[in-house]
Amino acid sequence: MSLLKKLKKNQKKKNDTVLKAGIVLLLDSQEQFNKLALLFGLEEDSISIDGVYVAYMDDYPALQVEPISNFAEDIENALEAFEHKNLKPLDFDVWFKRNK
Repeated sequence: MSLLKKLKKNQKKKNDTVLKAGIVLLLDSQEQFNKLALLFGLEEDSISIDGVYVAYMDDYPALQVEPISNFAEDIENALEAFEHKNLKPLDFDVWFKRNK
C-alpha cells in the first residue's frame, strides 16, 4: 500500500473532537461541561453550570461557554435567536455520543 493511501486511511480513522462553526451545544449540567472541558483541554469546574448554557466556537477559534440568556432574554425565544444568527443548536449528549 502506498504511503499516501496509508495516510488517507489513518486520517479517516482519526476522530478529532471538533465543534464546527455554526453549531451551538446546549448544556444544563456540570457533568456535561466537565466532559466538554476534558475534550477541549480546559479545566473541569472552571465554570459553574447553574442553568442552561451554550457552548460554541468563536472566530478565533476558541471555545466559548455562556448562559443562554446572552442569546435571548427568554429561553423560549432562544431557538428563534439561533435561527436569526444562522446557528444550529444541538443537545450536548447527542453531540458527545457522535464525537466520542
